[in-house]
Amino acid sequence: MGRAVWPPTHGNRISVAQRDVESGEQRPQVELAQFDNEARVPQSRVSLPSRPLSEPPNGGSQARAHALAGVCVIFNCWGVNLAFGVFQEYYSNWLLWKHSQSQVAWIGSVQLALIFLLAVPVGKIFDAGIFRMVFIPGAMIMISGQFLLCMCDQWWSLFLVQGIMMGIGMGMVFMSGTLCLMTYWKDNLSAAMGLGAAGAPIGGIVYTLVARALLRYKSFKVTCLVMGAIMAVTMIPPVIIYKPYPGRAKGTKQIIDWGIFGEPSYMLMTMGMFFSFLGLYFGFYYIIVYGTDVLGMFPMEASNLLIAMLGANIVGRIVPICISVRCLGPLNTLIPCLFFSSMLMYMWMGTSNRHALYVIACVYGFTAAGVQSLFTPTISAFGVHGSPTMGVRMGVAMMAIGVAALIGAPIGGKLLGLSGQTPFYFAQVFAGTALMIGFVCVTASRLLKVGWGPEKI
Repeated sequence: MGRAVWPPTHGNRISVAQRDVESGEQRPQVELAQFDNEARVPQSRVSLPSRPLSEPPNGGSQARAHALAGVCVIFNCWGVNLAFGVFQEYYSNWLLWKHSQSQVAWIGSVQLALIFLLAVPVGKIFDAGIFRMVFIPGAMIMISGQFLLCMCDQWWSLFLVQGIMMGIGMGMVFMSGTLCLMTYWKDNLSAAMGLGAAGAPIGGIVYTLVARALLRYKSFKVTCLVMGAIMAVTMIPPVIIYKPYPGRAKGTKQIIDWGIFGEPSYMLMTMGMFFSFLGLYFGFYYIIVYGTDVLGMFPMEASNLLIAMLGANIVGRIVPICISVRCLGPLNTLIPCLFFSSMLMYMWMGTSNRHALYVIACVYGFTAAGVQSLFTPTISAFGVHGSPTMGVRMGVAMMAIGVAALIGAPIGGKLLGLSGQTPFYFAQVFAGTALMIGFVCVTASRLLKVGWGPEKI
């Protein structure tokens, strides 16, 4: 009888068994077992992962590269919208002078709202394991819209291109990019997202400076082309680098995690986000218009108010994040930011000179930055990290934010001109009250989740 060749292979074991049957011999079971065990690779030679595949790496070159590339993503998705105050003044006083402030505000608010409203569909697609087929087309749509904007000179064309087309591209890029970044970080997620969030005010300052200079000395067409070129160049690193961590958990087939509607703390947090973003962007959109129409400032000088606000916004993206990571947690840090943002909006009502308005703009830019940088980590704090429905759970809250962003600035524009101490009086009351309601709701959600104790969350 032939002997097995070492090391044994699958084919050798079959041939040995066949010869045993033909010869009528019965090989002892212990020998077969010993034969089988010897064929296995020793346990000490198997390289086991140090963490589950779904656990984020929480560091490393890839994670840091994604965090840095996130600066470019937010630089474009949010920087362009934060600079819309320049276009609000230019459209209402020059290009679209026949249209009201509220009608002009719909262009920027639709663009902003679509960033959030696409959160659920994009989040669901991401949960299914699809990323680059969303991220790259979204970047192409956003960049193409910025270039096409140079051909627009009517309200409906500006609304379709700057509002809807660019908003869809920004929504696809921002939501998929945010979820991609979250697959690389867990313990330091707030720090990673805070670094990316710093790109928003930087982008806002860059695009504001470009727009105010070129709109004044060149033309609207040149302005759009230059901004499109900046956007195209700065989106190259994210398109090359961004890809989800390969060990992340995949989503389930359900459309919505219905259990979230039975969580009072999550629902109050979502309601708080709605009211917060209902009033948050009023200052960014109308600070230049307030300077020109109420204080009589020239447009070039008034745009410095927005630049000062965005400059303070950079510091405000860093300091609250550091406090959140080291001391309090995102939710505990968000609560005072909402309170002081509301108070500053009320203080703005009594501002009658440009020096005081500069102070209000800087301090509001700082406190509002805390809300803008902490809302995503706060939403994730109400879920389970690594959950297969993480994208949809965050998407529901972002849909509420999107609806608020859609209607907030137009409502504020509609309230302009009503009889009051100033033409902005009732619009400022609206924005300040919305922020205060958001503060109350988010504080209540914190109490329901962890109580009055000094819990870091």
